[in-house]
Amino acid sequence: MRTIGDDDKKQIALWKKLLAFRSSPRLTSSYETTNPMKLPEEIHRHHMDQLYRRCVACCRYCPDLWILYISFVASFDWSNATRLMTDAKEAMPACALLRLAICDLLESRGLVQEAKEEYEKMIGSCETSTGWIVYQQFTRRNFGVAEARHLFQRARLSMLAPEVFLAAGGRGEAT
Repeated sequence: MRTIGDDDKKQIALWKKLLAFRSSPRLTSSYETTNPMKLPEEIHRHHMDQLYRRCVACCRYCPDLWILYISFVASFDWSNATRLMTDAKEAMPACALLRLAICDLLESRGLVQEAKEEYEKMIGSCETSTGWIVYQQFTRRNFGVAEARHLFQRARLSMLAPEVFLAAGGRGEAT
């Protein structure tokens, strides 16, 4: 997996600053994120899409920029957002942060079964204690305590991490 150096961090920070300046006011509420050129919504979306495309072309291995792009597109075109999710997972197949964000987005859209499938894929490709913990919390919310206990059994057999035990007991938080 590619590591991000200091020059990459500077470039990512500059991209984020530009994206924040150009973003639509309905995505966030701060002054910097207004539509400074007062373009019609459709044209502004097209400009933002082109800007995000350039951004992920330069910073292909930065999961938070992919997450911003996917969230932006999902606000108006879900089918295109699912295509972007696939592209992002191809770019970073072992990135737990990206996988967790995709699962969260799927759950927030009410696509619980698709989110569960994505959690299973995440556990298979990039197993982390945080991934197991968030998956257990998701399961408890959507399928009940019995199913979460069954998932805990799988996590316990798969990885001996104290965080998983604490979270299953309701005392720990995902870190």
